[in-house]
Amino acid sequence: MKIKYSLFAVILFSLNGYSAFNETESSQLENINTKSQKEIEGTISFLNDAQCNQIRDNPEKEKLIHELRNAWDITIKKRCDLETVDSKGTDAEISAVNTCLIKGYREEMEYFNNMLP
Repeated sequence: MKIKYSLFAVILFSLNGYSAFNETESSQLENINTKSQKEIEGTISFLNDAQCNQIRDNPEKEKLIHELRNAWDITIKKRCDLETVDSKGTDAEISAVNTCLIKGYREEMEYFNNMLP
């Protein structure tokens, strides 16, 4: 009988410890994902500004700039789908995708910021 209670206590303690670890881990993961989502939003805002500046400086190329932006955004999303395929369904999925998107949007922003008039 004593062994059964001891075993029960160990299992109960283990489950509680495991549960607390998961809550902490989940909270940390949520914070990372929230931070990376805000970073995406900020990067897209700067990218929009860069695109608008190029349209303002090159009004005759407005249609081409819009088309390039649309094509580039599709390419970034497809590239990130490919690069993060191994993280699908894992806890790191959102963070991996967001990191990839941020990298792609920054490259696109850099292009628009350095485009010659």
